[in-house]
Amino acid sequence: MSEQAPRVVELSSPFARFAGRLLVGLGHEVVLVEPPEGDETRREQGGDAFVHWHAGKRSVTVDLAAPDGTAQLRRLLRGADILLDGTEHGAEAAAEGLDQLVHVRVTPFGLVGPRSDWQGTDLVVAALGGMLAQVGDPDGPPLRLPENQAEQLAGVNAAIAALLGLRARRRGPGQLIDVSAQACVAAALEAGALAYLHEDRVPPRPGSEAARLLDESARVGAGDRTVEEP
Repeated sequence: MSEQAPRVVELSSPFARFAGRLLVGLGHEVVLVEPPEGDETRREQGGDAFVHWHAGKRSVTVDLAAPDGTAQLRRLLRGADILLDGTEHGAEAAAEGLDQLVHVRVTPFGLVGPRSDWQGTDLVVAALGGMLAQVGDPDGPPLRLPENQAEQLAGVNAAIAALLGLRARRRGPGQLIDVSAQACVAAALEAGALAYLHEDRVPPRPGSEAARLLDESARVGAGDRTVEEP
């Protein structure tokens, strides 16, 4: 008999929703908690945004602002393995005492630190995470990357956090895991982050330098070829 799939309760947000989608793809049962007016993506792009982010999830309606909202959520959490929590203030009250639960908080700037109480959009987090400093021509303005990459990086890291939390739960209770979207962006900058950490410098925006080097390499390679006479 196959092992029962882990159950995830998702309190969604732009920084958390991709994690739920990834966990659906990994075979987890994901329950999306929607407010009475429905998740905001139902009103975006004619509803196509909802299908994109929440396909495969089971939906339930809970008014968390109602007097019994926390109690309703707690009933859902009693049978859950993971709480994917993208809410601004967190659902610690509903999760309190549920030792089996892996509680993944996903926020723009983390639960501690000087910006922990800040709100942030994809653009704000991408900028403060350093992503925009690496995109664009050196003598021009920074450019925004397409496809809300800061949000998606946060979602990928939140899904990994949930999986690691389940693994750690084999040896003990569930735990609260703090995922900062800004930290996810900074960690993804690779060479830029390494230059800052080890050389105390911020690399300039490369602009089209990478494309120029590729073109130059291709020309050199073509020049090295010899043509044999027939």
